Amino acid sequence: MQSKITTLLAWGSLLGLSQAACPFADPAALERRDDAQPSEPLEQFKVDDSKGYMSSDVGEARRCSRISSFVPERAVHARGAGAHGTFTSYADWSNLTAASFLNTAGKETPVFVRFSTVAGSRGSADTARDVHGFATRFYTDEGNFDIVGNNIPVFFIQDAIHFPDLIHAVKPRPDNEMPQAATAHDSAWDYFSSQPSTLHTLFWAMAGNGIPRSFRHMDGFGIHTFRLVKDDGSSKLVKWHWKSRQGKASLVWEEAQAVAGKNADFHRQDLWDAIESGNGPEWELGVQVVDEDKALAFGFDLLDPTKIIPEELVPVTPLGVMKLNRNPTNYFAETEQVMFQPGHIVRGIDFTEDPLLQGRLFSYLDTQLNRNGGPNFEQLPINRPLAPIHNNNRDGAGQVFIHTNIYPYSPNTLNGGFPQQANQTHGRGFFTAPGRRVTGELFREISPTFNDHWSQPRLFYNSLSPVEQQFLINAIRFETSQVKSATVKHNVLAQLNRVSHDVAVRVAAALGLEAPPADDTYYHNNKTAGVAIFDGEPLPTVKTLRVGVLTTAQKNATALAQAGSLKAALEENLGVVVTVVGESLAEGVDQTYSAADATGYDAVIVVDGAERLFTADSSSAATSTLFPAGRPSQVLLDAYRWGKPVAALGKAEAVLQSVGVPVSGKGVYTATGVDAIVKDIEEGLKTFKVRLPFVAFPSLSNISGMRRTMDRIKAFFASPKARADEYAPLADDDSGTLEGSTYEEGAPFSWVEYCIFALIGVAMLWAWNMFLAAAPYFQTRFESDPWIYANSQSAILTTSTVVNLGAMLVLTKMQTSADYPFRINTALLINAAVFAMLTISTFSFLDVSPKLYLAFILLMVASAALAAGLMQNGAFSFAAAFGRPEYTQAIMAGQGVAGILPPLTQLLSFLAFSDSPSAGIPDPDKPTSTSTSTSTSTSSQVPPQTEGGTVAFIYFLTAVLMSVLTLAAFVPLVRRHNRLLEHRAALASTSSTTLDENASAAHHHGDDADNHGHYVPLARLFRKLGWLAAAVSMCFIVTMFFPVFTAKILSVRGSSDGEEPGRLFRPGAFISLAFFFWNLGDLAGRVSTMVPALSFGLRRRPVALFALSLARWGFLPLYLLCNLHGKGAAVGGDFFYLVVVQFPFGLTNGWLGSSAMMAAGEWVDETERAAAGGFMGMCLVGGLAVGSVLSFTAAGV
Repeated sequence: MQSKITTLLAWGSLLGLSQAACPFADPAALERRDDAQPSEPLEQFKVDDSKGYMSSDVGEARRCSRISSFVPERAVHARGAGAHGTFTSYADWSNLTAASFLNTAGKETPVFVRFSTVAGSRGSADTARDVHGFATRFYTDEGNFDIVGNNIPVFFIQDAIHFPDLIHAVKPRPDNEMPQAATAHDSAWDYFSSQPSTLHTLFWAMAGNGIPRSFRHMDGFGIHTFRLVKDDGSSKLVKWHWKSRQGKASLVWEEAQAVAGKNADFHRQDLWDAIESGNGPEWELGVQVVDEDKALAFGFDLLDPTKIIPEELVPVTPLGVMKLNRNPTNYFAETEQVMFQPGHIVRGIDFTEDPLLQGRLFSYLDTQLNRNGGPNFEQLPINRPLAPIHNNNRDGAGQVFIHTNIYPYSPNTLNGGFPQQANQTHGRGFFTAPGRRVTGELFREISPTFNDHWSQPRLFYNSLSPVEQQFLINAIRFETSQVKSATVKHNVLAQLNRVSHDVAVRVAAALGLEAPPADDTYYHNNKTAGVAIFDGEPLPTVKTLRVGVLTTAQKNATALAQAGSLKAALEENLGVVVTVVGESLAEGVDQTYSAADATGYDAVIVVDGAERLFTADSSSAATSTLFPAGRPSQVLLDAYRWGKPVAALGKAEAVLQSVGVPVSGKGVYTATGVDAIVKDIEEGLKTFKVRLPFVAFPSLSNISGMRRTMDRIKAFFASPKARADEYAPLADDDSGTLEGSTYEEGAPFSWVEYCIFALIGVAMLWAWNMFLAAAPYFQTRFESDPWIYANSQSAILTTSTVVNLGAMLVLTKMQTSADYPFRINTALLINAAVFAMLTISTFSFLDVSPKLYLAFILLMVASAALAAGLMQNGAFSFAAAFGRPEYTQAIMAGQGVAGILPPLTQLLSFLAFSDSPSAGIPDPDKPTSTSTSTSTSTSSQVPPQTEGGTVAFIYFLTAVLMSVLTLAAFVPLVRRHNRLLEHRAALASTSSTTLDENASAAHHHGDDADNHGHYVPLARLFRKLGWLAAAVSMCFIVTMFFPVFTAKILSVRGSSDGEEPGRLFRPGAFISLAFFFWNLGDLAGRVSTMVPALSFGLRRRPVALFALSLARWGFLPLYLLCNLHGKGAAVGGDFFYLVVVQFPFGLTNGWLGSSAMMAAGEWVDETERAAAGGFMGMCLVGGLAVGSVLSFTAAGV
């Protein structure tokens, strides 16, 4: 089998060379065929026969003309529409592929795109439920490259040998040619239930993807895994993605059926009108990139065309943008005669051993040969490449070239060996990865790695909202209700049951059948993002959407004038297409009610004064004979039932109730002024389907509660099937320093930058750990006041975290005006000033009262907390702008280092300056008065405050130096960041001639922390990051209890036998040692997240991270077993306290907190990463704040 595949691959490659006209020499050394170089490639083939006298095709003057002979329609994808456009590369991607059209930033390549349905004939309706073709041809300077894809990322079958069977099954019955463009019949569902590989594609088609709002509102996919090959022959596996810049939107089934009857050309008309109005659609081309040796790393085979790679595992790397800007001049000559082939590839792009792809390399050529009666269809204008053609193809029907080379064979000597075969090193020819070898035995069967047909359909179903799940189930119910065979129905239920018992039960209920028992072999609760249509995300733009304004043109000039004002406001502010509807085509009316239908509009508005058209007797002919009775009411009510926004101006509000539209309903708007209604309609159009016309019924599954619980437990502990590889945009960084190569979307990794971010993390947490480690010194200043002595630690923690949280809340809301580098610099300056004052306080003002000193300390704490808020918000967002999750981890690791240094410094200082057993540190359970402390001191003894002040002085002074050092190190990082912004701005400027300015800026600055115009609602972030936010918050709530206990637990040495403990086990040193152990574990946990194997795949399981954060509460009772207040330990030995309690408690804090923070960027869009960084930082601080308040409950323990 493998040898056969190799042979197929080789022949497919040669076909791609000859048929797609890849040049056999350097294009720079060759002249174009057309010396005139017209503005667009097809210009030279146009014929103007609109003037002059009629003549025959041979120029003879004559009156008669023949009936045109059309080529046979395509066997599949017969119904379609096409358009011309350009593709613009975002960057130089030569580090990923040798493809010429991707090797220069801003390079433009002409394209032609054909959208289509699959099963229907040329005369079928656009809105039939079907997979939709999305085929794109790039006319590159090195030949034609075709991405022959669909709007669904998977396909029905895994091997091309099944193609005829699939098409025969879904086509109309051969005896009666029914049904047309539909799969609601026995043969289709018999095949689907007999060939379970079809289930994944079937689920996508039964959801909103099967009936898109327009071609413009659907994504596209290359389906197969391809290879991108670099000049050096190294290769990566990739999957192609087209992401619509208009957003994704879908019709509802009843609406799609109505559209098919009212306007069978709905989709092609929408595309044509959008391009003619200058609002041509755009798509971003991206790839998921996977190392060759990781083809089986995700729990399935990447060569299986029925599987997707969830974007959480491998993000899509954007390569460029395509904009369609010109309609065809002649449908037949261009859209009908364009002939795509997967075998049309260019240098730098290669096939894989996907058995379906291997068969498509031949089947598409076969069908073009059959349709055109010969091999010269590539010479048709729409199929000809822009690159020069040099090959030995000769003659055949319809040959249009006059070849002058009389030696059309290779090798030869009579023509000097030309045309020569190009290769990797000579002539820039096509080449495959030279080091790749395929070996194996021959088998006529599917690979065992392709055998799971049910897990991914379940993944898709789980990822839909309950309402969209109902959408899918309703579609399956409709289709299967048309099936006559009871056997087929039972087989369908059996296959659905393998995907989801819930789906099987709900479909069976509609069919009046009993569902089979649950088959949980492939059940899981995994979800993925980006597959749903109705996911709550607003459309990026509402331009060219259609709004119907219902008015009256008779006896009410005010209503007509208001409709005109509303039309002008909507078109000017929103860019929508507005149709004013009236009884007749009076001035200011665009369409009559007799021609109007809700299918023609995306929103409907009734103006003030049109109420009489909706009265109770409007369903009779008494209202008007100019249109069918009740038509205005029908338009309004249908729009509401199909989930479209509806609105009424002024007194027209009464119209809504009269036709059965609830005034308070979702997506129903009323206003008295035009401006207000414009804003409401914009909101409704961006939501698109503001309500779906059915109820999402609760699950009817009869699995018992215990069974469901066991399923969840199994899924929770099951090892993940895939590894979360990170593929940042692939720009080289050979230097490993700040002077690396250009950024594209995300920064290349640099250890220098990593270290600077780690230093920022140190400075960020320095103040926090300073106040914790300095607690023993503060207690010497508070020992004369028992209440302050007992509660000062909790007061410090509470002040710090509450102020920090308040700052984070305010700063997170201030996204649009954020200057993150300024926030970081300000924070460092505040820290330097605070630490300087604390340093001074260690040798001045020693005689102030505890209350006054507490006020001073709390003021310093609040200032440091404000600085921490500025730095936390700024640093996490600033790091996110670089697009590297490692930099977020660097900040977390730096915080871990900051946790270790203060107790270590305090410990060493104590050991160096302490001579008395309790120097500088009072008994934690026995505060004394100032007079007592003074009277027990002798002239030869250093007063406790003085000695403790020396320790604190050293620590505070190092804190000042740390802030200054971080300020200095931050300067080159800001410069690097500014260069990133300048480069992205340059890219946006370069592409501004072909790209919409706002869309271009959104791409190039999408993950820029300084994007002043992009605000991400916190509600959206909470929806996407809810479990991660809960995990990080709960983690630090529990953590806040450890300082309270640590400050009160003493060594067991000398506590029971009265012997003098060693210096390390005296309270002042031992407490610092305990803090050190906890922070050492914390640092180890933070650093461990850099090792993929130690992440345990839980960054993809937010619920599991949250469960682990709850489990950490189990550490708190262990503190009660230790030597609390020196009163004795239930478990003897300091080993238990330091190694069993402190170190693991810190370890889980560092690992869990870092994992949650790093995962955040993987669960949001690139444009939301900076905001997500600030949001997660806010949640972290929120956990600290809540934990500090709760820590008061442990203050008296």
